[in-house]
Amino acid sequence: MSDLQPLKYFVCKPRSKSPTDKHAFASRMAMETYARVIQETDEEFAGQIMAWVEHEKELVTWMEG
Repeated sequence: MSDLQPLKYFVCKPRSKSPTDKHAFASRMAMETYARVIQETDEEFAGQIMAWVEHEKELVTWMEG
């Protein structure tokens, strides 16, 4: 573990390439959690994040047919 560099930023990719895209699923879960945590201090930004996540979820549902 000592060889790992601390990350200043971590990028999420919520758009799925396929209905089984685990990285996109994990990104959406992380974004939802982040939005819930900041909800009290930045309601508008939290709402924007949640709207983005919901949009991406709808695209996955459409992909599944």
